[in-house]
Amino acid sequence: MLEGRLEIFIITYNRASKLENTLSKLSNSVLKNCKITILNNCSSDDTLEICGKYVNKFSNISIVTHSINIGSSPNLLRAFELSQSDYTWILCDDDFLSLESMDDVFQVIEDCKVDLIHVGAHPEPWSFGGTLDTPHNLLIKGYHYYKYSSFLPNNIFKTQTFTKKHIINAYNNCVNAYPHMPFIQDIYANNANIYISKNKILNASIGTQNYDEYTWLIWWINTSKLLKNPFEIRVAFLDHFENKVNSKLIKYMLDVSISDDNHAYTINGFIKKNFLWNERLNYNLLKYTTLKFYVMKYKQLLNYMLLILFRKMR
Repeated sequence: MLEGRLEIFIITYNRASKLENTLSKLSNSVLKNCKITILNNCSSDDTLEICGKYVNKFSNISIVTHSINIGSSPNLLRAFELSQSDYTWILCDDDFLSLESMDDVFQVIEDCKVDLIHVGAHPEPWSFGGTLDTPHNLLIKGYHYYKYSSFLPNNIFKTQTFTKKHIINAYNNCVNAYPHMPFIQDIYANNANIYISKNKILNASIGTQNYDEYTWLIWWINTSKLLKNPFEIRVAFLDHFENKVNSKLIKYMLDVSISDDNHAYTINGFIKKNFLWNERLNYNLLKYTTLKFYVMKYKQLLNYMLLILFRKMR
């Protein structure tokens, strides 16, 4: 029985039509008997009307509407504070669910032995389905533990293992948009087992993000740096890039570095500490042979001279 075992939270903000699709999927599945909470981040559209339309289709559903928009990361962290069941699954309102075959996941939840269950992420082949192993071993075998874990709905968490310490660290990492990753990193550090569902149960909705790729890179660098061991930092960071530093990644990081002085400070420091000597050499060679780099330096110098001139004229 899933009642009391699995608690589902849906985080939503001003996407009533997408929320309705998610509620429709859940209401026609065995999950309709789970405790479900909708965390409404002060939506101004007809989200509440959609919620009211589905209240009678579930056995235990509630809607929590915040009085102000508290931000997406704090909104999802409310789920960990409110959950009272053995496992917690936090869904976004716009992802694609395939709930027809979840018996293996239900059995793992019933056994209540693993700290984390992975059920789906980016639209890529699901080649490790049915595997029970540690993140360390999975990474060696080629499973993208950190990349897939970074997608929040991929994770079904064992609630009691998400401690007060994790919640505090999660709030601290809201600035990097990955509040749950300190827990994911602890799963790796503690060598705990995770289970990967036999079938891919959900896919991320691609293209609905409200941030640019440059901002994302800085978030991912800062989140990787939460790990203490330089080797582990490198592994976590590169897991989003096929586990290798190639010319494409180097160019990408250089482009981000050139786009903003603060980005440059973060990226250059990260490369210096976590890249191999030949990778640092390739990065610097590209930097000093790139016209955009010298244009950026010229603009910085010009701005500095104008600032000095303005101060002298005052």
